[in-house]
Amino acid sequence: MKMLQAERDAKNAMKELLSEKRGTVRLAVLPSDLDFQLVPLFVEFKTLYPETNLKAYSNIFVREEVLSHKVDLGIGLRGPADKRLVQIPLGSEPYELFVHSESDLAQKSEVSLKELTHRALVMYPKGYLGRDLVDDVCKEQGVELDTAMEVGSAFSLLQLVEAGIGATIQPRGLLKQHSTWPNIVSIPIAEPAPVRHLELIYYADRFVSKAQQQLSEWLIDFFKSRTN
Repeated sequence: MKMLQAERDAKNAMKELLSEKRGTVRLAVLPSDLDFQLVPLFVEFKTLYPETNLKAYSNIFVREEVLSHKVDLGIGLRGPADKRLVQIPLGSEPYELFVHSESDLAQKSEVSLKELTHRALVMYPKGYLGRDLVDDVCKEQGVELDTAMEVGSAFSLLQLVEAGIGATIQPRGLLKQHSTWPNIVSIPIAEPAPVRHLELIYYADRFVSKAQQQLSEWLIDFFKSRTN
């Protein structure tokens, strides 16, 4: 596998020398970030590199995709150090409660997880990274949340909140970066609140094209400006 990948990298390097802006960049991103955050950045990238084929995938197993050479870059939750990877921290982002503006919680300046034990929530299914992160913090506090519905799309979760089906606990930036939900209010969660720590990763000994390097720099700037 490693020899085959080295051969592919050599061919990619030669292609870039012959035609600087051609080639393919494959990116794996957590579903909620790909759904809402990155399209304007992709448009800018395509303008600068019109002949580069950008393939962006929604995936919760970002690290595995990079390690198996299925993608060139990945943005996911921070994991343990791995000498096979270049791991660049992208900052931390707290989770907040998203509720309908007519909810009795909408005027609160802060809410605790314990206050949500008897509230109808709409969440990702168990096994999704964002859901497991929230459940782990709840377990530490002896809290068990009740879900009225579980769906695998961030867009669907916001639609359900908009319809008044329930509240959801999601990364703070999800709503701030998407302003077309005027009836949804974001409420900070009291400490200890769920927090996600993000990182950009790629294989350490892979060929990195100029297009991939540029995309990496933009992604780093984008996420650091949003999370810090």
